[in-house]
Amino acid sequence: MAMTTCRNCGAPYSDELESCPGCGYKPRSKGNTKADPKSSQTAPNRLTEIAARLRQVVDSTGALMSWSTSEAPHDLPVLCQEAARKGDRDAQLLLGISHFCGIGGPSNTRLALRWLQEAANAGDGHASTAIGVIHDMAIGVAHDPALAARYYRDGAQRGVPMAGNNLAALYEAGQGVPTQLAQARQLYESAYAAGLHLGATNLARMLRAGLGGPRDVERALRILHETGAKGDANSWLELARMYHRGEGVPLDRGKVTQYLKKAVALGSQQARDIMSQLGITG
Repeated sequence: MAMTTCRNCGAPYSDELESCPGCGYKPRSKGNTKADPKSSQTAPNRLTEIAARLRQVVDSTGALMSWSTSEAPHDLPVLCQEAARKGDRDAQLLLGISHFCGIGGPSNTRLALRWLQEAANAGDGHASTAIGVIHDMAIGVAHDPALAARYYRDGAQRGVPMAGNNLAALYEAGQGVPTQLAQARQLYESAYAAGLHLGATNLARMLRAGLGGPRDVERALRILHETGAKGDANSWLELARMYHRGEGVPLDRGKVTQYLKKAVALGSQQARDIMSQLGITG
């Protein structure tokens, strides 16, 4: 059996296969090297649209894994290969995310970092943010919050709300950076202002507890109601916790039930589990 070497990841595989089983790279057929003009015109546009949708999801809900399983084309790595090698930043971002999330094949941190770094070098803040997550969460690499903070800072400077939110979490916990609650609160404030739901719930938590600045329970409630109304289940869950524990508000089982049901309606399994624990039906 003749073997060939993948031009993308360097792994050997049988030349009887159409694509590399490790990364999905499909070399151009030797018998048909002439490009399809229509295909060459539409492919970059499609990748740009997919990348724009990915950035929109990350900037609002941060639900990258949900996007990868529900919206991303299963053949995304193959779609991105040629454009990524030619330096297309959107394609590099999407190829890195594909390897990170395991779209169209097993996840591969080494390849994810390779292509995300290419996109980050080209000025893509979302790629920097994803690299930060890999080092922050120790996904296939050693835990390195200081390195994660560097990438998050780059992403935040390029206007990515999730990067600012994640950097804030490091400042709040004192991981990789000095503990600075005021700085964390300011970054959460910026993430919330940019429309990130996770930034809103984190800011509301700090406002409720008076962390990094004055306590403001009323504003925390307004923020959570606002983001909950926009479809964020975690905001309703946070409100339910406040009324269950009496954190800045009176104990109110009726509101606990109301907000947990809203979270369940938005798909929160955590809210469903809490309802079961509290003996709430419906």
